[in-house]
Amino acid sequence: MEDIREALRQVIEGDDFEPASKLLNNIKPDAAVRIVPALPYSLATNVAHADIWNRTWLTRLEGKKKFNPFPDFPVVTEKQWPKVRDQFLANLDRAYEIACAEPFEHHCK
Repeated sequence: MEDIREALRQVIEGDDFEPASKLLNNIKPDAAVRIVPALPYSLATNVAHADIWNRTWLTRLEGKKKFNPFPDFPVVTEKQWPKVRDQFLANLDRAYEIACAEPFEHHCK
């Protein structure tokens, strides 16, 4: 469990690299939704994808009702980018909160 805590801490707080919040907060909506040649998805779509699967995991840990994660590579518009980014960061914080809880309690089988 300590490895998971440390990995989440590094992504959230940084140290060896920039924290996710600093990286994502500096990306303008037009850049976030741009699909770079040779890549199938925009950064915004990849962030939304990561958040969908993080929420799937959080739902299981918290014993909440399951949801259908598909389509799991949604097209994100410039207008949607701030909400997608903020939701991803909030759910990342929630995952870290759960991982750091003592005792580590969850609703998974």
